[in-house]
Amino acid sequence: MKATKPAIIALFLSILWSYTLPLVAQKKPIFFARTIVEKPALIKGDSMLVSIVLYSDADLQQIRCNTQTLKLKNATVRRLNFNRNETLGLRNYKGQAFNSLIWAEYIISANKITTLVLPSFKFEGIARTYIPAQQGSPFLGWWIPQETKDIRIKTATEKVKIPVIYKPQKTTKELLQSKELTL
Repeated sequence: MKATKPAIIALFLSILWSYTLPLVAQKKPIFFARTIVEKPALIKGDSMLVSIVLYSDADLQQIRCNTQTLKLKNATVRRLNFNRNETLGLRNYKGQAFNSLIWAEYIISANKITTLVLPSFKFEGIARTYIPAQQGSPFLGWWIPQETKDIRIKTATEKVKIPVIYKPQKTTKELLQSKELTL
């Protein structure tokens, strides 16, 4: 049986494509961090929870942060102690599921009427992505181990401004209900 030159080239290209498809299918993982504040404004004398959350569509292996402690002028900051590994989970953000990790949580209370500026937290680390395995048949795919690739990632949170305001005045109705005012 004699094969024609175009048939041999087509066979070669299809074999080459099947071996390079997983390499083409690789993409850089999505990785970002957000500063989540409990309320848009902080009332003087009140406190607020601030969380630093990491999101990724790949498995996070090692993460480092340049900011170890949060210090703010005219505010008291208390870091909450917790096990970071217990906060790992899936979160939905803008219609897409991400692996999430709460990096740090702080309780902030203001001493003066001002605007608090939370600094940017810079993160760098390694994310692990999985390369799809080559499948000769639909049944062999169960036993072929997946290849992994570690990719260096970097991100930073945005600076967040939190205005500190006076406690709002109570309305007459609220004063009458609280019995602080009698007519």
